[in-house]
Amino acid sequence: MGQVHLGGGWHPCGTLGAFASAASSSSVLGLSEDQTVHALGLAGSQASGIMAVQYGAMMKRGHAGRSCQSGLYAAVLAEEGFTGITNVFDRPVRRLLHDVFAIHRSLRSQRTHGGGWAPTSRPCASA
Repeated sequence: MGQVHLGGGWHPCGTLGAFASAASSSSVLGLSEDQTVHALGLAGSQASGIMAVQYGAMMKRGHAGRSCQSGLYAAVLAEEGFTGITNVFDRPVRRLLHDVFAIHRSLRSQRTHGGGWAPTSRPCASA
């Protein structure tokens, strides 16, 4: 998500990890496309993580585990018929989507103007 998301005070591992976990858990469980959509919607309501936690708290590293747990929980619920937000990435209150597109525009601009970029090899749960 980069500096836009991080600069907004969000810890990407906590905010995005639940979606990644829901997607991978849905795949492992063999969920249908419809169930996977619901799993992502259920994960979205559990996604959280603020960077303020890094100051004087030990929970920042817990965001990785919690997001994995939330995604798996969402996939299991979807498998059992629970429904989630079916348009979680396109809701009227879509700050997350706004941040994603802002990062995309920034990276595209850097490439257009000769600036290089590379994905990080640092996992989100690293110290």
